[in-house]
This record gives sequence, structure tokens and C-alpha cells, in this order.
Amino acid sequence: MSKNSNGQAILVLGTSGTGKTSSIQNLNPKETLILMSQFKPLPFQGWAKNYSVDKYEKDKGCILVCENFEKLHKVLDNILSKPLPYKNIILDDFQFYTQRDVFTRADEKGFGKWTDLAKNISDVLMKIISGAYAKKLNLVIMWHSNTELIAEEKGTMVKTSSKFIDEKMTIEGLFTTVLLTTIQDEEYKFQTNSTGATNSIKSPKGVFKLYIPNDLNYVLSQLDKYGNEEL
Repeated sequence: MSKNSNGQAILVLGTSGTGKTSSIQNLNPKETLILMSQFKPLPFQGWAKNYSVDKYEKDKGCILVCENFEKLHKVLDNILSKPLPYKNIILDDFQFYTQRDVFTRADEKGFGKWTDLAKNISDVLMKIISGAYAKKLNLVIMWHSNTELIAEEKGTMVKTSSKFIDEKMTIEGLFTTVLLTTIQDEEYKFQTNSTGATNSIKSPKGVFKLYIPNDLNYVLSQLDKYGNEEL
């Protein structure tokens, strides 16, 4: 990654098993903090010796488990309020926060729980995106894509668990770079721009080919070069 990084905010969409979390593999673990809604082992060899879980260790990356929006807010307030040894913040997977919030309040009647969910999503995204740019961090948010819309060729959107949020919020619009994970010839790839049916996928003009390796280190490096006019 360029020493002159201006910070990035990237949204990675994809269905389960298409390589969202695998794209972390080539990031420098010492520079990487991963926030998870539910702990799961990383899907590549050697992760356990390079990442500690729920504790900070020198010369290692860190995985912190934040089970709900309340805990996520507290962690974000903590890590964004002081100097960090990390350059990369990965949130994997945001859709589980929306899902857990819906399930926790399943017995509630009325519209309030949906407006609360929309506010929680908005507040977290505003906090983490603005904080990443202010501190020149690289932020990557993993999010399950809405498979029904993809199947109907109506576009690619985040999966929010709420039609109200789908209609009232354009979450993809908060990001300059929105990547879609896909599998081609038995290899994980990123799609970097729209092909019509995938109309929310985008990246800065001229940075990437349509399909690139499933490698966040490469993505961040290229975006840094673009920002510094080195491409």
C-alpha cells in the first residue's frame, strides 16, 4: 500500500461463498483490524498465527467480535478516538447486524423497529466512513447482496432485511467503489463496474479492468495510485 494513502471506503457485495472474506488474505495482518458480528475462522491458511481474537497483540492483526449495533458503536467510538496501529478496518459482514436487529425485535408491532433499524444503519455508516477518511484509514465493508434482485436482473443491492430501507436508502451511493464478488473458471474474482444487470457496481474511471483478482491489497494499492495520480 502506498505510504501516501488518503484512505478509502469500499463496499464489497456478494452472495455467500463467493470470496468476500477470502479477499482479505493478502492484506498485511499487522495493519488490519477485522470487526465481526459473529466470530468465524478466516478462510485461508495461516490466519490463526497472524490474527488474535478479541485482544490486541503486538505484530498481529486483530479480530474483534461486536455482536450488535450497540457494541459496534462503542468499538467504533474507541478505535476512532485515538491513534491506531492499523491502516485497514474490515467490517464482515454488515448484513448480519441488520438481520440480528430484526430477529431481536421480531415480536414488536408497528413501524418503529424499521425506522430504528434505518437509523442504526445510517449512524454506523456515517461514523465509520467519515472516521476512516478523517484518519486516512482504509475501510472495507462486506455485505451480502440481494439474491432475488440479481436473479431477476433488476440490479445488485445490499441485503437489508427491510423493503422500507431498500426503498428509502441508497446505501451503495455512499461509496465511490462498490465491488461484486464472483467466480470465474473456479477462481474468485472482483467485478469492478456495472454490466447493466449489476447496476450498483462501480469504481473510479480507468483504474480497473472489468474483472480483477479477488485481492483487497491490490485494490487498495491501485486506488492509492489513482488518488496520487500515479496511474
